[in-house]
Amino acid sequence: MNQTMGETVKYLENFTLVTILSASGILMLMTSLFLKMLLSKDRFEISILRRIGLSVRNIKIQYVTRMISVIIPGILLGTAAANTAGQKITGIMWSFLGAAEIKFVIDPLQGYILCPAVLTAIVVITTLQATNSVKKYEMEKKKYTNTNNRVMQTMIKYTIAISFEIKAGKITKDKFINVKET
Repeated sequence: MNQTMGETVKYLENFTLVTILSASGILMLMTSLFLKMLLSKDRFEISILRRIGLSVRNIKIQYVTRMISVIIPGILLGTAAANTAGQKITGIMWSFLGAAEIKFVIDPLQGYILCPAVLTAIVVITTLQATNSVKKYEMEKKKYTNTNNRVMQTMIKYTIAISFEIKAGKITKDKFINVKET
């Protein structure tokens, strides 16, 4: 068996290693690009959170939690798809190359623990790295140059509290007077 399939097995081992490294790189790139897009979209909200006193660490934890809530279902669905349709699809592809039947031998430790843990770690590390730019997000103070941070924090907290009251239906918008800039 080793004489017949030895080269093919060696080729598959090398191919598996290259595939794992490529998939890890693509995962890092996609996560980083997605987060950069998300951070640029959330720039104003992040600056408000920073202004009311939320630390960079807490904002990073929020984004890590968001990314983990995406990767965990993805890993579960991917594992289920690989276990059901993966063997059939691979068998069809290899049948064109002369292999009559392909059976997957899944190492439970690698397939169900190590691989998902590595994927999750890559996403968490990439998220922490990509969210380093949160430190520079600050609200512009061009209209309020004489206003200190404490006053701005109070104004933003009041605005957020009022918006929650309006959304909950406790306060109607018609009770506010239009204020014009002078």
